[in-house]
Formats: sequence, structure tokens, C-alpha cells
Amino acid sequence: MPRYNYSVSVSRQKQFIRRFKKFLLIAIAIGLVIGLIVYLDVNKQNNVKNDQKGTALVTTIKPSTIDFKTVYFSFTAANNWINSASETSDKAFVYRSYRGALVEQELKIYVNDGSEDLAATRALPIEIDGSGHIISGTVTEHCSSAGVNKMAGPIQLVTIGGTRMLCKIDDTNFLVVVGEIKGSTSIKLSRPDGTLATYSFLYRSSTLPANTRDLVDILKSFKTL
Repeated sequence: MPRYNYSVSVSRQKQFIRRFKKFLLIAIAIGLVIGLIVYLDVNKQNNVKNDQKGTALVTTIKPSTIDFKTVYFSFTAANNWINSASETSDKAFVYRSYRGALVEQELKIYVNDGSEDLAATRALPIEIDGSGHIISGTVTEHCSSAGVNKMAGPIQLVTIGGTRMLCKIDDTNFLVVVGEIKGSTSIKLSRPDGTLATYSFLYRSSTLPANTRDLVDILKSFKTL
């Protein structure tokens, strides 16, 4: 019976182990390379997403004001104001501010329109400086405080805050007409071409208490064209 050669068996086992270790090292190296590639790719995609989010955030920021311009004038208002194009004509311009679907404020500007109804419950006295800019005072109390005679009718011409206005004596709405001190609510302003135009402003607020800051800011930025 032939003898079993143990030295050959041990040699083959050692050779197998060496090959196995080499294969294992190669597999581990390949796994590390693949893992590194996947990590770098995921990290790159995350950076791109973050950059896109950052860009979207910047582009969705709205300016706090908006500029309005017609052939007769321009002004700046808060960005919740819009022009009501369907109610605007060649001589009457309608603007409103909204909170959601609720109309909070309304401003009507009339130019060279003698037919406008400027009866109101309060006045905002203004002055015109040497450069043609509007300097606003303070909105008055209800015009009925100007010593009206209720027997004379629901609408009367009164002087309040240094300006003349048509007063709605019994009206409870917050309705403000802009009037020039020592003048009236028909305000003559010079245009850049040297001509004169007559401007009238009628403002309404539906909020309580009323905030006329927007009206004052609009008049401050108002320019004739």
C-alpha cells in the first residue's frame, strides 16, 4: 500500500492560503475604492441640492416696495399694493392694498378731473416745497368736529387742518381727502415739461385702527411726470 505524501498536502494548503489572502486583499481594496467613489458622488449631489436650495431661497425673496408709474405721476408703495386696472381710466387711477383677499386700503388719484367726488370724513393737510415735493401733516379728526350745521345737509364745505374740504357729516367710514394748507383738495403741481396739472387724492382704510403710514409714504415719494 503506497504511503500518503503529507509534505505535498501541506504545501498545497499553504499555496491556497496565500492565494486566498491575496484575493481577499484585492477584494477589500476594490471595496474601499468603490466605497470612496460612492461617498464622493453622494457628497457632490448633496452639495448641488444645498446650492439649489440656497438659490431658490434667494429668488423667492420679494422686494419690500413696488414702483407705480403713469404718464402723469409715479410713486413707491409697499409690495402689497396693486393697481386696479379695470377701474383705472385716463383721469382716475385706483390702487389697493391687500392682506390675503381682504382689501385693507384704497387710494384714488384723479388728474385734471373736475367731476370727481372728493367728499370725505377726514383731511390730510399737506404743503408743497420749493422742489414740488409733498410734505404731509397729520390726518385730522372727523370733519364734523369743524363746527358744522347738521341742518344744512349731509355734505358741507368746511375748513379743517388749514384746508377746505367737503365733509360727509354722518359718515362713519375712514375716508381721507388730501388738501393743501391754505388751499383746497384740488392740488396744482408743476410737471417736468413746465405745464401744470391738478391732482386730487382720496384714501380709504377698512382697518381699525386705521394706519395712514402707507398714505404718507406714498405722498412722500410722489413725483409728477
